[in-house]
Amino acid sequence: MVRLEGRDATRIGLLHELLCSVNLAFAAVWVASEVTTGWGPVLIGKLAHPVSIYLFPLVRRFYYSEDAFLHGYLFLLTMCLPLAAAFFVLLRILKYFSKYFSPLGLILLASTGIASVSAFPLSCLWLRARFQLSASATLWLLLEVATVAIAIVLFLYRKRLVPWSFGIVLLTLHFGLWTWLSGAFGAIPLWIARSYGFWDRRFWCLALGALLFPIIGFLASLSWGLYIGSPDGVSGET
Repeated sequence: MVRLEGRDATRIGLLHELLCSVNLAFAAVWVASEVTTGWGPVLIGKLAHPVSIYLFPLVRRFYYSEDAFLHGYLFLLTMCLPLAAAFFVLLRILKYFSKYFSPLGLILLASTGIASVSAFPLSCLWLRARFQLSASATLWLLLEVATVAIAIVLFLYRKRLVPWSFGIVLLTLHFGLWTWLSGAFGAIPLWIARSYGFWDRRFWCLALGALLFPIIGFLASLSWGLYIGSPDGVSGET
């Protein structure tokens, strides 16, 4: 197990909170953009107006494209930024109050760990109709997510079932499974590649966008494990 102390532990703790915030923002925006009723259109509507006026013009200074597809995809990713910032501020506020109420610190550590490993899978299950998952497949996949979440809680309480190195392998398999199920190189990216070539920007935009979500989840989970192994992680302080 890697042991971090002092400033290194503090930095890893902040890095985990940042990655967890981005992970949750990706999950919320992705699901909201796919659903047509309920809270999804409301969230997109709340984010779209301020992002289009204040944030997206700044982003377009760094990357400008007349392609409508890339424009829409970049705008969707940009909407994640203010939501991630809101999640990060919320985590910092909760972390501050956990100094005065110790059970809150443990709840926060468990919640961010579970969120890191399950935000991407649960987003896929929320959109199970898109991925054409049967009821039995959904049940088995929910069981997989629940098993990983239980492993996170056991890790938090120092009852590790597997060595640290093997835990990384399990995390890789976990996110690899969900990346495959989500269709990172599904019908649309492959159609673009066949029609316009593998060097077409739209193909790489879709491919990198699909892979970015599970990669962020994997890094958030890994940083959580590193932080939990530090003295700051044990005490729940950052």
